Amino acid sequence: MMNTLAVSIRARWWLRWFLYAVCFAAMVTGQVPDEDRLTKWIRRGLRVEVVQWRAWLAA
Repeated sequence: MMNTLAVSIRARWWLRWFLYAVCFAAMVTGQVPDEDRLTKWIRRGLRVEVVQWRAWLAA
């Protein structure tokens, strides 16, 4: 059996600007961002959808 799965991953409009702001703040202050909090906001900013799913039986 062969499975095909197509997934669409899109970023919300604010995610790019948020990451720019985090990078800017890190450069200005010389601090490292908290990875757990950053991961939480990145997950909120990404939208994952299953576009197409097919399964074929090989005879």
